[in-house]
Amino acid sequence: MRMKTFNAMTSAALLAASLACGVDHGAQASAPAGTPLGPEVASDANPRAGYAVAVDVDGSPIVAYVAGGSVLAKKWTGAAWTQMGNALNDPSATPLSLAIAVEADGPTVAWEEQASNTFLVHVSHYGAQTWSARAAQLNDASSPGHGPRLVATGQGLLAAYYGGSPYNQAVVKRWTGTGWQAFPSTPSLSAAGVAIAALADGSPVLSWIYPVSQASGFQWTVGSRAWSAAAAGWTSLPDVKLSSSIDPHLLVDPAGAIDLIADDRSGTTTDVLHTVAGDSAWTSLGRPDRALSLNGPIVLDPSQRLVVAYSAGSQGAIARREAGGWADVASVPAPGFAMGSAADGSIYAVWTDLGNTAPAQPLRAAVWK
Repeated sequence: MRMKTFNAMTSAALLAASLACGVDHGAQASAPAGTPLGPEVASDANPRAGYAVAVDVDGSPIVAYVAGGSVLAKKWTGAAWTQMGNALNDPSATPLSLAIAVEADGPTVAWEEQASNTFLVHVSHYGAQTWSARAAQLNDASSPGHGPRLVATGQGLLAAYYGGSPYNQAVVKRWTGTGWQAFPSTPSLSAAGVAIAALADGSPVLSWIYPVSQASGFQWTVGSRAWSAAAAGWTSLPDVKLSSSIDPHLLVDPAGAIDLIADDRSGTTTDVLHTVAGDSAWTSLGRPDRALSLNGPIVLDPSQRLVVAYSAGSQGAIARREAGGWADVASVPAPGFAMGSAADGSIYAVWTDLGNTAPAQPLRAAVWK
């Protein structure tokens, strides 16, 4: 399974095996800065609502973002960014977060929007030069939906969000071609963020982060479950306990091993964790030397090596797992950014100049080949 999506605000890159690099030992990144794709994707993107990037079946990057209250998508033609269809959302509602995945027949975008005190998650698929809604909404009408995540599989698109009933439960659904089919519930009450990946048979792996009250204040735990098609039920994975909160990120490699980023930003436990279903613990694979925060995603390069995105002060970087540890292979001029990958190993990164400090600013993109 090869992930191709990443949402920048909570949270895929696939790296060419031919990129030359050395293991980073704390110096400023010397990895290449990439080739700009035009002056900007958009001049007035709102990073507070999120942006996401994926690579289309033809190898071209697609960026979903919010500008002026509209959810929009643009595709790089090789010379310019061209808008795909019209705005996806209800202009009277406020978009809050985005996710994107590329299926065999085109891209799909999910977004959360707020109208008054109602929070809905919508999903729309692009085909025949237009966006078509996949059902009225992803979440049940009786409960809110937050923070959608998507992953494409050969057995139908998987979607996850939190906010289901009972209180803020993580929810997983599959698109059947005519509607959304929900998986049985998980013990994920009080979820504050989710991640989703897929096993080789298209079954979901779900992680969620939730607070746990302690005498010294709230602690955080990442819970995870893998769906067993044979048993028709969820299989437990080990919990990960953190001291603060950031959304998890997941990857399932072709051998079926599960990798998780669970970053507490404390400077001590910001690691890539590795396990397989049935294990009683996660094995730490460490992190790049300069990483202050692993932002996600976690993906594979063409040689099946793990690749992560991270922030290092005022800059960002992409690192690959090698025999001696983690090695930087690309630098990005912003600590928070979205990434996507092409089948040839090209990396696409998207970022804003001012992070989340301004609601309307240029959204830029670059490629590493």
